[in-house]
Amino acid sequence: MLGERGLTISLLFLFLLLISGANSIRRYFIDNECPGDSLWLGSVPAIGLLDFELPTGTLTIINADDHWRGRFYFRMHCAAHDRSGGFANFTCLTGDCRSNVMSCEGRDPAPPATAVVFEYQTNTGNIDPNNYSYYVDLVHGFNVPAVVAPLSGGQGQCQLAGCPADINKSCPTELQA
Repeated sequence: MLGERGLTISLLFLFLLLISGANSIRRYFIDNECPGDSLWLGSVPAIGLLDFELPTGTLTIINADDHWRGRFYFRMHCAAHDRSGGFANFTCLTGDCRSNVMSCEGRDPAPPATAVVFEYQTNTGNIDPNNYSYYVDLVHGFNVPAVVAPLSGGQGQCQLAGCPADINKSCPTELQA
C-alpha cells in the first residue's frame, strides 16, 4: 500500500493536489476552476513538456520525481500567432516564458506571474522528503489568486498559505496586469 502526503493548491479556484507514495513519484492533480479563463502551466525546473491548455473545469495530473523541488507558474491569455514561414509564435499576455512555443522547457516567466513553490528542507545537506514546504510566490508579480492547502484542509502543522484575493482589483489601474 502506498503512503500518502498531500497538499491542495487553489489558484483562484484552481486546485492542485500533491500526493506522494513509496514509488518515489509525486502526483500533482490540477483542476482549473478559474471562471472563463484557460491556464497554461510552466515549471522551473522543467517537469517534462507542460505544453497543453487547461480550460476551465479541466483536471490533469502531472507526475514528478519525489525529489523534485521547484515552482509552477501560471500563464494566461495565451495564443499562437502566425509569423513568416508558416510557423506559429506562441505568446501569453501574463506569465509568458518567452519560448515562442507552448512548452516553457524550464524557463522563468516574464512578470506578472503568480507561482506556487514546493521545497524540501535539508538535514545536514541531505534532502528530507518528509520535511516539505510550500508557499505562493509573488516575486514575479501577480496574475492569478493562489492558495496552497494540505489535503487535511489546513489543520495541524500544515496550514493554508497564499494570496486568495484578486489583488489587481485593489491596485491602481496603471499597476494592474
